[in-house]
Amino acid sequence: MSAASSSKCALALVVLALGGCTGGFGTPGDGDVGDFIDDIPPEDLACPADPDCAIGGDCALYECPDHWICQERDDGERRCVSPGPDYPDGGDWTCEDVDGRTECTGRDFPDGGGGDGWSCEMVGDLVRCVHETPDYPDGGGGSGWSCWYEGDLRVCSTIPGEGGDGGGWTCWDDETGRHCRRDRDLPGDGGGWTCFDYEGVTHCDGGGDHPDGGGEWACEERGGEYYCVDRTPDYPDGGGGGHWSCRFTREFRVCDWHDGGGDGGIPRTECSDDRRGAVSFLDELDGDPDGELAVRGDDPARSEACATVRVMETGYYTLYDDALAESCAEQVDEIGYVTITNSCNSDGNPVERNTSDRFVIADMDNVGRCSEDAECGAGSSCITRSAHFGPCCVPTAPALVGTFLLLAGEDNRICLHHACPEIRAGTLRGADEFVTGGCEGSVNSVHLRLDGAAFICPDPSLEFPLACGT
Repeated sequence: MSAASSSKCALALVVLALGGCTGGFGTPGDGDVGDFIDDIPPEDLACPADPDCAIGGDCALYECPDHWICQERDDGERRCVSPGPDYPDGGDWTCEDVDGRTECTGRDFPDGGGGDGWSCEMVGDLVRCVHETPDYPDGGGGSGWSCWYEGDLRVCSTIPGEGGDGGGWTCWDDETGRHCRRDRDLPGDGGGWTCFDYEGVTHCDGGGDHPDGGGEWACEERGGEYYCVDRTPDYPDGGGGGHWSCRFTREFRVCDWHDGGGDGGIPRTECSDDRRGAVSFLDELDGDPDGELAVRGDDPARSEACATVRVMETGYYTLYDDALAESCAEQVDEIGYVTITNSCNSDGNPVERNTSDRFVIADMDNVGRCSEDAECGAGSSCITRSAHFGPCCVPTAPALVGTFLLLAGEDNRICLHHACPEIRAGTLRGADEFVTGGCEGSVNSVHLRLDGAAFICPDPSLEFPLACGT
């Protein structure tokens, strides 16, 4: 093992020592994984003696991917940490476990093409190395473990056996809350299903064959493919949808229970000021560089307005807006959707879908006038948005616009679309629930303030599509 990789382990030991690592493993069943690691004495977080120790080497500075320090909780969860995980070589690597393999990214190609088990290739300016058969505690395979990196420690955690509604969940805890995953439950085998959870219901579309009656799926044919919903999806630990936020990756259904609970549907990131992502909005495409995109429901020619978004780092970003609808009960069909297109997302749709392939944002201020916040109830405030109408009750929380993959080095094209012209033309199916006044008789303007009310939050929980984002 080289000195560079050795420094990784040494750094982890220093951090743990500063964190007050005293005592033993702690009481089984108490605390989260971070507490478990903090309770391991620094001298125990070292690889077993290496022959080089006999000639003055530091026994803590070696790779030992098959050396695990484990704890079993009262609920059956087993937690293990390896203080010397495997690296492609002694370079500076950022590693993660993905779908049963370990992936590491670095700047320099490893000597000899990587150590045993590593396969490396250049991806742009970076080197990506993959180990298809990483080590697991007790010599077990990857199917029973969920593994990740805490700094330079590799951590694995699992709950064996059956658990939750239907079983098969593998769960772990970290500083953000509880996370569980299981194999994807799809309506049928044929077709390229795209699935997501929204308001406690699982939606899947794109299947080429009607399911064989398994599960609780209700399906209908749409243009030669099937769209299915499951109104009682499974959740981990026997919990209901009110506590979990769930999503689908290429191989798994993943559910998160953040401290404070979830909403059982589309994950809504708590986007504090320090977590808001940095982007550049360039309002140079709609002919009116006023820092705003605006569309109208009574004029198909003005039902789309576009701009450019640039980011410094490729990633998934959740877009919010404080004031898409702004005319209270004066305009009751201020409904629209946003697309962001780039080389990895040609249709521009977000992760969330609630109407065909789109995510339609409802008109949230269709209420009468108010004079004070007390008239609005919890979650709303009395705000003036229209000079003609006056103040009305407006939701305090910003509107979720969608979660998009934005690519660095590209001009990502963001467009705001009005839903009403498409609803009247019959090309946006399933949007009737968002219509209040028939999409007739009003301008029903929708606004996206690029330099004001709109903001984004990075979402590192979503994995990039194949061949994108690396």
